[in-house]
Amino acid sequence: MAQHTFDVKFNGFNEDLGDLTGLYRYTKEKVLVYGNTNDLEATFMAIDNNGAFVKNCKLGFKQGWTAITWYNEEDNLLYAFMDESLGKKPGFPWHLVVLDTNLNVKSDTRLDSTIMDISPNLSLLVDPTYIRLKDTSFILMVRYFEYTGAQNGKGESRAYHILKNGHISKVHKFDSYNTFDEPLYQKNNGNIVWRFSSNDVSYYYDSFYESDTSFKINRELLKFGLPFFYTNNSYCRNFIPTKDNGFALLGADDTLYTSVELIKYDSNYTKQWTTIVPGYDIETLQLIENLNGGYFVITQSVTDTSKSWLYSCLQDLAVSKVSAEGKYQFTAYYGSGTCVQVVKNAIQDSDGGIMITGRYNSLNALICNNICSTPRFEWLFKIDTLGGGARLLTSVMEQSDELNETILYPNPTSDILYVNTEFSSIDIFNSNGESAYQYSATELRGSTSIDISHLFSGIYFCRITRKDGTIVKPFIVQH
Repeated sequence: MAQHTFDVKFNGFNEDLGDLTGLYRYTKEKVLVYGNTNDLEATFMAIDNNGAFVKNCKLGFKQGWTAITWYNEEDNLLYAFMDESLGKKPGFPWHLVVLDTNLNVKSDTRLDSTIMDISPNLSLLVDPTYIRLKDTSFILMVRYFEYTGAQNGKGESRAYHILKNGHISKVHKFDSYNTFDEPLYQKNNGNIVWRFSSNDVSYYYDSFYESDTSFKINRELLKFGLPFFYTNNSYCRNFIPTKDNGFALLGADDTLYTSVELIKYDSNYTKQWTTIVPGYDIETLQLIENLNGGYFVITQSVTDTSKSWLYSCLQDLAVSKVSAEGKYQFTAYYGSGTCVQVVKNAIQDSDGGIMITGRYNSLNALICNNICSTPRFEWLFKIDTLGGGARLLTSVMEQSDELNETILYPNPTSDILYVNTEFSSIDIFNSNGESAYQYSATELRGSTSIDISHLFSGIYFCRITRKDGTIVKPFIVQH
């Protein structure tokens, strides 16, 4: 059985919200959701532990690909390190934004080419990558190229060691521009593990090496031909360090359609196991090591394999659980089964729940729009508990000031359920997503009562369609 703590459809209070790219819990009471508007203006939002909207903050510049956030408990401030999107024009400056815990901007420093130690005619080339170190500072890896108008010239690679107060401590220039160097994680001995990637005609190959925090290489490791299939230029993977000082990787092949691979390595870079979980041709794979052991793999998954011609239209969110020993346990699906859910980011919260941002009905294909009539929007929801095979209808709750109002009562109930709000339709589902009650009105109706005495004891979900959106509320039948 799967349960929600909250479920928020963001365009309920921000009609121009374009893309949610990240999540970050910065206090015990607040979670930061960051992204951009439809015109790419950088946007921060704070929500509380019930999913209620607290505050929205637009930063006044167009955000590019990267937003790195961290909370400094010593000065009680929130820092954001972001690149500014200016197309492929010279400079491609960064911003260091400092905010208080209520998202009031204290300062916004534009980091020019002098501060970033690059030539003023260089621009950002690919998505920057970064890792957090054990002292809460982080390493940022950036590739630049020379902008010459119609074409790109020579390039440079830079690694920055950025302290938790936002100051740049060290800068290192890499010689291997034509390959991809990526910081992966810091080991218990303080060394930083890097991935060096190259490719031939059909595959990517990875080799690993270790450096100290001054970027001096002190250990070169063997080359790995990792099975992250490279076909039709579709190459997807994710990487996390693990509690045992090893690491885990995800990979997907755009010819499989139905599965992705989770591969676990120990601290000596020796493969321990490989596990197949449900998945699809995905833009973003999310991998989380469970606080209580094992792993969560968050992907898209085809909901009806009998309709192969609709693979691109029928994709729910799939959250799979894998044990610490690599045993596949279950997959819980979230979505309507008739639209496309795309995950953007996911974190495990301090209470063990999983928070996920993404987009609903994200494809422009005409055939998909004919199947899914729901408008596109950004969403965030939190999974409180997970269970095998459970399906819930998600991405339906409009955020409003009425989030905490008492809409259903009594709860638990044994015979009558009262719905204390205006509505145009009411649908009740059991924990498996099966319909238990439906009612539709030709016009908006007031409060009503529902006889639920015939329902078995258990958890149910009431979906209420109102003039300002749709709300899903759980309730318990207890005989």
